[in-house]
Amino acid sequence: MKFLLLLIASYVIAFSINLMPAIKHPDLHMPFSHLITSTLLMILLLLATKRGSKQMLHFSLIGALSGVIVFVLAKVEQVMGVHVIVDVVTSIQYPAFFIFIIPLFGLNFLIDLSYDVFSLCMSLFYITLFGITFYFKNK
Repeated sequence: MKFLLLLIASYVIAFSINLMPAIKHPDLHMPFSHLITSTLLMILLLLATKRGSKQMLHFSLIGALSGVIVFVLAKVEQVMGVHVIVDVVTSIQYPAFFIFIIPLFGLNFLIDLSYDVFSLCMSLFYITLFGITFYFKNK
């Protein structure tokens, strides 16, 4: 129970600290504290995989899909330009970006990627979480 509270608290802190830099990227400079909070959340998520819980499997699978969805829809938006239909379709990427990518956006302090490529990189992290959780669940 204490670990779950620590995980939730670190998620909320990482989300609140990384919210503005993620929205305003690349115009807003991120200090080192953003990297620290995102790294802490990443470590806690990796530690949570050892329990092999069904909730962690679902969370990591949805996180991986969200990263890919954000990447694909951002590329569609870049290619198709400004159309009402494209705007409606691509608006589904924002909840996925907010829930799964923004808390880890402080890691972009090191690599400085665009938000769509960073989302794809974070989907690789969530796939890794899924694999580790699946391993411990079946062990």
